[in-house]
Amino acid sequence: MRQEIKDIIEGLIMRVRRSFSKEFKKEVIESIVSGQATAVELAREHSISPMTVSKWKKDYRSGKFFENTNESTTRLEIRVRELEKLVGELTMENRLLKKFRDFATKEKKEDLSIVTSRNWDKKGCKLVEICRSTYYYKSKKDKEVYLDIADRINDIALEYPYYGYRRVTAALRRQGMVVNHKKVLKMMRKMSI
Repeated sequence: MRQEIKDIIEGLIMRVRRSFSKEFKKEVIESIVSGQATAVELAREHSISPMTVSKWKKDYRSGKFFENTNESTTRLEIRVRELEKLVGELTMENRLLKKFRDFATKEKKEDLSIVTSRNWDKKGCKLVEICRSTYYYKSKKDKEVYLDIADRINDIALEYPYYGYRRVTAALRRQGMVVNHKKVLKMMRKMSI
C-alpha cells in the first residue's frame, strides 16, 4: 500500500528537465542517419521520447548542430552527408545486382544444357513441372472430330464448289454439326479448297 502511494506521489512530482549537449544530439542523429539504429531503438536506449529524437533530426537537417554559422556551408555539409549515404546504398544495391546477374547467367547456362542433352524432354518437363505423359499426350477424340469435319467439308465442296467458308459452315450446321466458322476456314485452307 505504501509503495503504491509512493509511486503515485513520484508520478505527480514534476521531473527535472534534462538537457542534452549538441555533441550528444549529433551523435544520436548521425547513428540514425548512417543506419546503425532506428530512432525508436535509440529513444528507448537513452530514455528519450521518440518525438524529441525526430525534432533533433529535423534540427540536424536544418544545420543547427554544425559549428559553422554560415548557412550555405552547413547546407553543403548536410548535402554531402546525404550524398555519402546515397552512395553507400547504391554501392550495396550494385553489389547485390551483380551477384544476382552472375547467379542468373549461371542458371541460363544450365537451362541451355537441357535443350542440348539427350534426354531434354525429361529435364524440360521437370523444369516446367509437368509430367512427361502430359507432354507426349495427343488427344484421339480431337483427331476423330477433325477427320469427320474434314470429310463433310470435302463432300460439300465437291457438291458446291463455289461455296465459301461461310456457306460451308451454314451447310454443316444444317447437317447438325456444332462447328465454328473460324475452324471451317482454317481446315479449308489446309485442304486447299
